[in-house]
Amino acid sequence: MGSTQAINWDEAKDFGDVITMAAEVFGEKIAFRDRHRDISFSEFRAEANAIAAALIEQGLVAGDRVAILALGRIESAVLLALCTAGLIPVPLNSRLSSAELARLVQDCKPRALFYESAFQESIAAIEEEFVDGPRMFVIDPHDASPGSYAGLVNLGAGVAPAGDPSGDDPCCLLYTSGTTGAPKGVLLPHAGAVANCRDIARAAFDFTPDDVTLMAMPLFHVGGIWYYMFPSFASGCTTIIRERFDPDDVVASMAAEGVTNIHIVPTMLGDILTRPMLAEAAAKLRLIVYAGSSMPSDLLHRAMQALPACEFAQAYGSTEGGTITALSPSDHRKAVMDPVWAHLLRSCGRPIGDVEIRIEPEDDRSSEPLGEILIHSSKLMTGYWQRPEATAEKLIDGWLQTGDVGHIDKHGYLYIVDRKNDMIISGGENVFPFEVEEVLCSHPAVAEAAVFGVADPRWVERLVGAVVLHSAQVAEPAEIIAFARQRLAGYKTPKSLLILPSLPRNAVGKILRKELRLEYADLI
Repeated sequence: MGSTQAINWDEAKDFGDVITMAAEVFGEKIAFRDRHRDISFSEFRAEANAIAAALIEQGLVAGDRVAILALGRIESAVLLALCTAGLIPVPLNSRLSSAELARLVQDCKPRALFYESAFQESIAAIEEEFVDGPRMFVIDPHDASPGSYAGLVNLGAGVAPAGDPSGDDPCCLLYTSGTTGAPKGVLLPHAGAVANCRDIARAAFDFTPDDVTLMAMPLFHVGGIWYYMFPSFASGCTTIIRERFDPDDVVASMAAEGVTNIHIVPTMLGDILTRPMLAEAAAKLRLIVYAGSSMPSDLLHRAMQALPACEFAQAYGSTEGGTITALSPSDHRKAVMDPVWAHLLRSCGRPIGDVEIRIEPEDDRSSEPLGEILIHSSKLMTGYWQRPEATAEKLIDGWLQTGDVGHIDKHGYLYIVDRKNDMIISGGENVFPFEVEEVLCSHPAVAEAAVFGVADPRWVERLVGAVVLHSAQVAEPAEIIAFARQRLAGYKTPKSLLILPSLPRNAVGKILRKELRLEYADLI
């Protein structure tokens, strides 16, 4: 990579410093490109300042929430930068129903809400719900009225907004996916956002201004925003933003834009591997960062074989904890080249930055005790929005209870076994679904798998498998169960198996085992 330009991370105390320095260092270089326009680093800062100044002129003050209901586009990124003026951006999950969105709006009580015209129906429902709701601003390139995004840019152009947040002040309010209950608002501090961007950009993935990154992750998810988009921005990359993930569009964008880096979840990777033009389109692709859910080993090996010139890296983290570990490109190379290190591909890497990891063992008799993963770092949330009891349960003496179960090997690599809440207890034995799912996915006919527990009068819980078959493949449940029985202990083998057309997933590709359990528990 040729360019050595970089911001001075030692001088970045809040995220506004990052945006200001990026504008000064990278200037008129293109920061973002979407379907509608390009925006340079200096223009990005100016546009965020203009929106913030206009909102403050209309009565908003530091600490007020600003909700965003939009797909991936430049305006979404700019609105996330309103934190530089002390406002708190709240990106909303665009896949939620009108009723679900209304509940989030009721919870965070934003003073302003920006929305794409495609979501007009949801906005109308929200307006009906609240007598004194947020001020609404439409995001529409053809609308420059006072009630629009463009109108606010015009109103605040050239005005420096008031507001000088500290490192402890909230930078963003992100809602969890709600896979274990109702979504909770997570307050991320400025200092944590800065540390997250710094550690990923500098320590983990070595982004440079020569990189062209592709952003197809949703911009209401911590991974898309803080694991990838803003670390890329802070490194001077040009980021191509897409409205949503579409495998054909991703491959076409790689070819058209000369993409060098992409951040995806395992489901997305599996989808793009099936596209016939991938190898040609990925001619300049040097790095795939994967995160968001466990990576089946078979899928990772297939990807590394299909793209031999491309490096791979993994990030593990959470909304509440930021980026915790990284499995670097060099770790992946070592695992492929030396069979002694092949097990690293089952790891999620080692801690980055100031992250400390502790395992709360359920059984400390082994050399690598298995237990809940606890973390301590500067990247932790300050707490859940207006939920002190939930915060106290999640943050104990400065340590975040992740809810993930895993162990650390003698070299310091972390291995995640599964979610604590997903563990199945059958006949007194603990079973973690991911281990069983890996075996099911190794069957030649199986493309995807999920394992969950249902009530059983004898075993307390019994294992049920659900699989999706590869296209044009045929297999019977009994055959797949027999295949698993040859490779697993009896208590880990599913007692019944469903063959489904698809598995329920959330917006970032995580399988929703809870939905399967609720839907099929009484039918099995």
